Amino acid sequence: MAALQPGAARIDLHGQPAGVVTQREAGDAQALLRGEVPPPRPPQTAAPAPDLPQDAPLHAENIVSGHLELTVTFSELPTPVQVQAGLKIGIQTDRALVVAVLPPKAWKKLAQAADAWPHWVAALSGRLGAQAGAAAGPVIVLEQPALQVFEKKAKPAADAT
Repeated sequence: MAALQPGAARIDLHGQPAGVVTQREAGDAQALLRGEVPPPRPPQTAAPAPDLPQDAPLHAENIVSGHLELTVTFSELPTPVQVQAGLKIGIQTDRALVVAVLPPKAWKKLAQAADAWPHWVAALSGRLGAQAGAAAGPVIVLEQPALQVFEKKAKPAADAT
């Protein structure tokens, strides 16, 4: 009971001092010992989920309107093609070639980041535009592209000791 007294030393799991027992902690512990406060219950496992079908039809009341936006990340400076609306770039992903026309201001921001930072990553977002199949795979056009460029900081090396 001496350990339940306010001001008594607290000892951690390694046997080291870890502060002192507060008045509130002593009162809570004594109430638990007297049976006034029920001990906390362990969390109960949830009931198993019912087996649902893998695919089910959607009806009009199950559908809401939304906005489809695509984001592609890349970390190499593409070689642009000058077009009337700006600079056209292509980013080859594992599934498709994504094509976007960047305004000159966005291209300048991308080129400056590539020059200024040794490691960077760009996120190109926009609405899903026309899609076409080609011999090399599907091609997706990104409409109204927005570009963000971030510097990638090198992670500090972990101590090998």
